[in-house]
Amino acid sequence: MPSFAEVKKLYPGWNDTAILDAIAKDNGVDPGYVAGYLGYDTSRGLGSDVRAALKQGVEQLPGQVAGLADVPFALAGLGRPVTRAANWVGEATGFQPGQWAQESQQNDMSPEYQQQAQEVQQAWDDPNAGAWDVTKAYLQNPRYTGVNIVQSVPGIAAMGAGGRALSVAGRVAGIGLGEAAGGMGPVRATAAPYLERVVGQKALVPVAGGLAEGAQQTGQQMDQYSPDLPNQQRNAVSSLLTGAGTGLITAASGGIARGLGFETVETAMIGGKSVDLLSAAKRPMSLPGRVVAGAFMEGPVEEASQSALQQVGQNWSTDRPLGEGVARQVVEGGIAGAAMGGAFNVATGRSRAAWQRDIEAAKVAAANPTLAPEARQQAAEFLQAVGVPYAPDTAGVHDLLNSDRPVFSLEPSPSQLAGPTPDQRAPAVTPEANPGQLDMVAIQQMESVARQQQFE
Repeated sequence: MPSFAEVKKLYPGWNDTAILDAIAKDNGVDPGYVAGYLGYDTSRGLGSDVRAALKQGVEQLPGQVAGLADVPFALAGLGRPVTRAANWVGEATGFQPGQWAQESQQNDMSPEYQQQAQEVQQAWDDPNAGAWDVTKAYLQNPRYTGVNIVQSVPGIAAMGAGGRALSVAGRVAGIGLGEAAGGMGPVRATAAPYLERVVGQKALVPVAGGLAEGAQQTGQQMDQYSPDLPNQQRNAVSSLLTGAGTGLITAASGGIARGLGFETVETAMIGGKSVDLLSAAKRPMSLPGRVVAGAFMEGPVEEASQSALQQVGQNWSTDRPLGEGVARQVVEGGIAGAAMGGAFNVATGRSRAAWQRDIEAAKVAAANPTLAPEARQQAAEFLQAVGVPYAPDTAGVHDLLNSDRPVFSLEPSPSQLAGPTPDQRAPAVTPEANPGQLDMVAIQQMESVARQQQFE
């Protein structure tokens, strides 16, 4: 009795469900009977699809890395030596993750997933289908979209790790406002990362996300083009342009999103929240507002436009009509992006409670005389930006904001009422001791006497 795997070789390009249905129809039996007869595993469900999709996403990563490494060689007309070397090693050792991913897509998905994928494909293939027919196909087949999103998770994680590395490279950590105040406020490093020194602190996370996703997309498009095909130089140019466009869209979307108070997938993965109190001074968006804004920015704005650009680049590389398949990629990219963009903004971004904790931390830091002047100034500017009044005895805040010299409160603080301790009193200064400082010390002593008399 043949196995299902052997029978499947007779139906190249067919999914499992279609094969079982065809054999059942030809023999006048139920598809379930055919599955049992051929030893087909019908126990695969949603959990199996999720595991297979994650596995496929991981297995695609080595090919993308090799594709990215091949770009300079292909541009120079030297073909794809890195990919060829990796393929040779794979054939010799059996380690062929790219091939495993393709086989898993054909063999490991559940009949339900394959049926839903087939129905979506039929909606696109039908020349009489309108926009509503396509929309209905996606609404009626949610597993197809959901599993495809899961397959992209390993790539997103890899992009986030790469972007995070770019955003912190060269940073020397130091105590910052949140640590010094004992609060929840963001921490500022004493030496900025290399990338921040070029693009500035505000643009650091969005630009790091753009660079990481652009590089990943470049490698992905190179990997999708067989190394055995001609014109690798053209494919390298297309991959670079597509990657650059993808990166620019990612960076711009991330910058706009952060300026409005929510996150894109890339900024959430790389930065989580802003490290600059001043950029966080604006009152955060509500949770529903963040979710809706994140879904819109990541879906129709970012992923849809990137998907269109990527499909056009692939078409150009393979000499197909430039518009072929673009509509489907825009729809599927927009749906997946909206789902992820909304989800990432549920748990990320600064809540209003965290914003209030930052304000309290800034009050403590601004009044802490042992804190570095730069951190106290940042705290004072943050309080000024959010419109929070200062405590009357917050020493050092007024001079940081308004003047080069202290501004004294009209009402005495407890320390002013008590007066200076013997240890705090300045020693007498004579012209003989330090003639250059006599006038300044005399002025300071007079001001001290005047203040004490004012409060007596």
